[in-house]
Amino acid sequence: MQTRHLTIAVAIALSAAASAASASAADTGTDAAPSAQTLDTISVIGQGETRQVQRITSVDKQVLPPGTSGQKILDRLPGVSVQSNDAFGANEESQTISLRGFDKSRLGYTLDGIPLGDNSYGNYNGLSIARALIAENLAGAELSQGIGSLGVASTSNLGGTIQYFSSDPSTEFGGRASVTVGDDNQRRGYLRVDTGDLNGFSAYVSGVHQDQDMWAAPHQNQTTRQFNAKAVWNVGDHRFGAFVATSRASQANYAYLSKDMLARGLGWDWNIYAPDWDRAVAAAYCAPATRDPARCAYSGGVTSIDDAYYQSRALRDDNLYSIDADLRLGEQGRLKLLAYHHDNRGQGHWWAPGQPSYPGTDRMLPISIRSTNYTINRDGVTAALSWTAGIHELEAGLWYEQNDHNVSRNFYYISGPFLDDLYLKNPDRLLFNQDYDIRTQQFYVQDRMRFLDQRLTVDVGIKSPNTRMRATARPGVETRLASGTLTA
Repeated sequence: MQTRHLTIAVAIALSAAASAASASAADTGTDAAPSAQTLDTISVIGQGETRQVQRITSVDKQVLPPGTSGQKILDRLPGVSVQSNDAFGANEESQTISLRGFDKSRLGYTLDGIPLGDNSYGNYNGLSIARALIAENLAGAELSQGIGSLGVASTSNLGGTIQYFSSDPSTEFGGRASVTVGDDNQRRGYLRVDTGDLNGFSAYVSGVHQDQDMWAAPHQNQTTRQFNAKAVWNVGDHRFGAFVATSRASQANYAYLSKDMLARGLGWDWNIYAPDWDRAVAAAYCAPATRDPARCAYSGGVTSIDDAYYQSRALRDDNLYSIDADLRLGEQGRLKLLAYHHDNRGQGHWWAPGQPSYPGTDRMLPISIRSTNYTINRDGVTAALSWTAGIHELEAGLWYEQNDHNVSRNFYYISGPFLDDLYLKNPDRLLFNQDYDIRTQQFYVQDRMRFLDQRLTVDVGIKSPNTRMRATARPGVETRLASGTLTA
């Protein structure tokens, strides 16, 4: 039905345009064709590429509010769907991205060649672009579908690759600053200072401080503090660079909402129970593990223990460093080298109903805080050698990464409500504690051949990713998970 209506509308528009052109020609007494019409946008996808490649530039982000995540900007591209329950696309617990049916964990992500992992919540091998780069420092992104991006440092790029690029320092000395204010106590300040060109050397330092409340009650505060610095040194045909990024983020997580909950009248702005502690406790007494029929009470359209919880929060601290070199080798060759380090500390809180605090005592409450703790400490290198020989554009490269990762889950007993905008210590229950030693190595080689005066392009290549993960279950916990080694 929609297709037929669209076809009719297009036909009517073309007929009207033809009639207008004929009338214009009759008025002037000429047989001249109608003048060309300038279109607002023309999209050409994959020109000169053997797979679909789409790009965004710094111009694309100008229509969005300052601070919008680089991933959210990708939502402007055809075939890409990006969702988040905050306006900036930065809330990671709710963030999703789909590329022609592949979800975010089946895609690969890099920043200036630095692997960002699989973009999952509670990531074990990277970090989100929102934490890796201040939004104003994003120069652009390239999205390629399929597994053809052999040289990308990723083990999850089954459905495609998203490569982000940071802006280079300006060749002119100067600075830029911006302040953003808005609803829900939105306050954001950005400052950047560039050295300008100093005999081939240029650099900048920049920082962001952002505070905003949740858009739904109880409007809890969320904070982001970031620092970026980048330096580039051009020596003849060679280029050397360095990049530093730090991020300190505290995000209050939103409750989920379903069609059934809307039908029960909970409303579009349904969220967590906080600060209504008594309502949260009454609902928690309905959980199977802490059920007390005399105290169990749902209210206001709530009918399930899963409809809400008291509150939830994600804390993430990241440090990212890299150095790189792009060397000219003769007339036809280049060698690119990159070394990087990333360390992360994270903690996710959930005020879990049905998990009692101080069980068996007079202080017992039907809620305790479940905390999932993450640490990442990874170092890696990449290298790529490319050269041209006739119709062949040859490239070979490697990637190696060592990642020491730990994930543990604990419970903390509570005596009442408080704002959990801090890292919790000294747990009362240790559920599990796992160490992982992850070694990843990848080699690839590819040849791009151009025929028929470059009208036909053929890519041929192979890559051989190899990942070995050694897991160790640490003692002193309630549940010891698997220990051993897996190689893929």
